Amino acid sequence: MSSTWTLTIFLLVSSLLTLLPIVTGDENDHLHPLDPLTPLEINQVQTIIKQTFNTNSKDHITFHYVGLDDPDKPTLLSWLSNNPSNTTLPPHRAFVIVRLDGKTHELILDLSSNSIVSQNVHEGNGYPLFNLEEQKLAGMLPLTYQPFIESINKRGLNVSEVDCSGVTEGWYGEENSRRALKFTCFYMNGTTNFFMRPLEGITLVVGVDELKTVEYHDRVRVPLPKAEGTEYRWSLLNQPLGDPHLNHFSFDQPEGSGVKIAGHVVRGMVLQNRIRCGRVGIGQSASLLDPSADCPPNAVFFQGYFGGRDGNRVQGRGELSGKDGDDCRKL
Repeated sequence: MSSTWTLTIFLLVSSLLTLLPIVTGDENDHLHPLDPLTPLEINQVQTIIKQTFNTNSKDHITFHYVGLDDPDKPTLLSWLSNNPSNTTLPPHRAFVIVRLDGKTHELILDLSSNSIVSQNVHEGNGYPLFNLEEQKLAGMLPLTYQPFIESINKRGLNVSEVDCSGVTEGWYGEENSRRALKFTCFYMNGTTNFFMRPLEGITLVVGVDELKTVEYHDRVRVPLPKAEGTEYRWSLLNQPLGDPHLNHFSFDQPEGSGVKIAGHVVRGMVLQNRIRCGRVGIGQSASLLDPSADCPPNAVFFQGYFGGRDGNRVQGRGELSGKDGDDCRKL
């Protein structure tokens, strides 16, 4: 009998859960209409879009931007003119750019109703940002491309010591453009500063949508710079530059920090900044900050999130910090 009741309760709870809306962050997660999307809201965006386009394949639809859709200025000014602590926040919306079947979709999502309120297929020039995952996949292609391997062998080099870096191909008015990365390759073999040893004369273009090499040129052979004298790491440099006994200085505030932080609002002295953990500049392009090196010891570090290629939230690594009178960032 008890097992029957247990099964009944389990089925009842399961049925109720399927009727609940997609889980979002607590309303208290947002203190201001311009606060960035929370991690739960980023996941909510992914769920709404995949349900709308009826796809579960991560390779079928790719996410290239997931961020806040800024509220209308009159709405924001109206909220600011009232008592913000007693006024309901404007609806939180998300602006999303995805690629689906070779087309760029620009979407606006109402997170309170779990729905897409605006959808536009971009028909003009230009393409969305490359996400980290597709850049990584494209960067692996040169090392397996047979004409490139033959060019490396002809130079008497080891392909396992080659590293390639891609940049956007650019658009120069062509009627038919493409999403492509142009790769320049470098040779390590004895140095970590591989940018000092470029493999000049070789250019390789990868079509990102189809993930294949679409152009390859081996124009000329240029002598490869030597690895000696390319070291840049402080601890390995010759003295006096690498002297480990250099005296250091520190910055101290006996009365504590003058910076006040409430959510994403930072107030310090007469300065008030808003810090948004967006994808452009402070998202996937950001580098890890080194405490007491990139920022002083009294700096406050902020955690950021953005949407990855499959729409899942990606956690940043302390990419931005703030201090009295200024902010310190490494991009």
